[in-house]
Amino acid sequence: MKKINLLNGKIFWAVFLLSVNSFSQSIYNWDNQEREYFLYVPENLPDNAPLLFVLHGYYDTGNGWVDKFQYFADQHGFVVCAPTGLLDNNGNTHWNANFSPLILGQNMTSVDDIGFLSSLAIFLQEEYNLDANKTFSCGFSNGGFMSWSLACNAPNIFRAVASVAGSMSANDWEDCNPEIMVPVMQISGTNDDIIPIDGTTGGWSFGGGTPDIYSIMSFWSNMSGCIDSEIINWQFDNYYDYELTSYYGDCFNNTVESRLYVFNEMGHVWPSNTFNNDESIPDLAAELIWEFFMQIAAQPLTNVKDSLSLPKKILYTSSILGQDSNKSNFQLEILNDGSVRKKYIFNN
Repeated sequence: MKKINLLNGKIFWAVFLLSVNSFSQSIYNWDNQEREYFLYVPENLPDNAPLLFVLHGYYDTGNGWVDKFQYFADQHGFVVCAPTGLLDNNGNTHWNANFSPLILGQNMTSVDDIGFLSSLAIFLQEEYNLDANKTFSCGFSNGGFMSWSLACNAPNIFRAVASVAGSMSANDWEDCNPEIMVPVMQISGTNDDIIPIDGTTGGWSFGGGTPDIYSIMSFWSNMSGCIDSEIINWQFDNYYDYELTSYYGDCFNNTVESRLYVFNEMGHVWPSNTFNNDESIPDLAAELIWEFFMQIAAQPLTNVKDSLSLPKKILYTSSILGQDSNKSNFQLEILNDGSVRKKYIFNN
């Protein structure tokens, strides 16, 4: 497993304010490189707030990605960080998710992104008095690969991860053995031809070398002690264009939960209101991801055995989209022992 050197040179940073809403574009020096990141800090941020990393896809930058979570950051009080990857040897921005030095005969990348993101997370935790047990990572495509890599190689820093249209790199699939079990979440589309759900190479040279997404989720569930799964089918009826099937790992507390959301006929996209161009509809992926992380932030557990003796008490009731609600038909009840009860209410 790759070790992280967090003392890799002196750290410098600069902030360029872009608006009055604490949104900033900043520079962080890591490994003699100036690394760009975009940050959103809500007003009246509480002490020990969570920190969420949002990692862009291949070719992209961090610009614009904090926007997807800004509403939820204001509502729930957490910091959003969207860094930008460096150029690979083909001149494209990327994340090195523990990829092999040679891919298709080319030396694609040697960037230490595991070290960079880990060091930046620790810096932001100290700078904004954030809770080190509530730092999470999510990402799209190549950013999804990177989030999986952080779960394998930096689980003591990133306590839960979510991937959208990403997968595990071949090296992470072969070598992943984290010292700390982390909750994991995946969103995939059945028509994704870039990172296909069946584990084939698809349309991206970094893809391939890992099994299908169901095997990946089973690997994490088994490693974390989850035995069975709960399957729920969703039809959004003029809300979103795709049917959704969700798989929940049947675990006795939220420190090891796994979730898989599969959208029928969806391609290589981030599920959002762009499905039907209705700006009044919330970003579905952002809601599902933050609902997943919010569970963990509500009651992070460090000792699984101790949790078994706690008297159960409901801490929070939410809808499937993470909204604070006791009126929706489907509810998630988050208990103080870290477990989650899922129930469907039938109206007469």
